[in-house]
Amino acid sequence: MATYYFDITLKCIDFAHSSIKDMAGNPGQETLIERLKKDAKGEVVAAVTTTLEAGTHINPQVETYGEVDWISSHPEAIEIIIKEAEEHVELLKDQAKKLGPWSFLQALDSGNWKIVGYDQGWK
Repeated sequence: MATYYFDITLKCIDFAHSSIKDMAGNPGQETLIERLKKDAKGEVVAAVTTTLEAGTHINPQVETYGEVDWISSHPEAIEIIIKEAEEHVELLKDQAKKLGPWSFLQALDSGNWKIVGYDQGWK
C-alpha cells in the first residue's frame, strides 16, 4: 500500500470564493470578500491510499484533511459570509473523496487531484 498526497487548497479557496462573492450587501463588503480570497491561508490535502498489484493501482481510498483560514480586517462585518466560505470548503473536501471518471495514474502523472464537479466546470 502507498499513500499519495495532492494539495487541493487553491481549489477549495476558489470554490468557496465563487460561492460567496455575490453575498455582499454593500460596496464595503464586496471589497472585504475580494480580500478574503487573497488573504486566505491554510492547506487542504487529499490523501489517496492505494494498493499496487500487477503494475496497476487498485482500490484507491481518499481522505481529506486541513483547513482554510479566512482572514478579514473586519470579520464582524462579514461574519455570515465567512461562515458560508468555511462550509463550502468542507463541501469541496467531501466532494474530493469521490472518485471520478479519470484514472488514478492521470492524477499521479499530473500531480492534480481532480474533484468531481469542480474540475468538470462546477463553478
